[in-house]
Amino acid sequence: MPRSHSRQTRSPQFVRARTQAAVLPYRSLAIVAGCAAITAGIAAGLSYCDALLGIEPQELVTVYRTHGCRCAFAWARELENRGYVVRLREVDTLAPVRRRLHTPEPLNGCHVAQYLSYFVEGHVRATDLARLNREHPEAAGIAQDASPQHAVGTVRDADPSATPSVLYDVHGHSLAWQPTRNARG
Repeated sequence: MPRSHSRQTRSPQFVRARTQAAVLPYRSLAIVAGCAAITAGIAAGLSYCDALLGIEPQELVTVYRTHGCRCAFAWARELENRGYVVRLREVDTLAPVRRRLHTPEPLNGCHVAQYLSYFVEGHVRATDLARLNREHPEAAGIAQDASPQHAVGTVRDADPSATPSVLYDVHGHSLAWQPTRNARG
């Protein structure tokens, strides 16, 4: 008596289709992982891009702005006219950037910048950035004086006393930083 087979013989097409169906999730995962690795490599490479392009740290100002901020464009243009390289970055919220830069909470405009290791809040003059580079004061950052008698949001290099800049420590306390007579920017 012939023996009956409990297994049916499968066609090569059936076996191939079944194998491909089993391999497909792993192939998709490999593609996603590859894309993630490429993206991470590009991001890491971009961080060295400024050095490769010959941009010195004292020339670079990175401005982080929210979508609604329009005033950062005029300030960035003014800094570029003074010889700085400005990188504008649009972010959803400035909170993580401000935490990283140790920006005091009362200073909360629509944009914040990083220059060297300092935060820059408001439309700080190019002459004050040049002074930061020359003097390297013990401070977390600098902000444009936002007191009511000064025009907030304007750049006034022609009259350095018009909107004085104020240094801040990491605790948010203002520091004495006397204006210099021979400031160059």
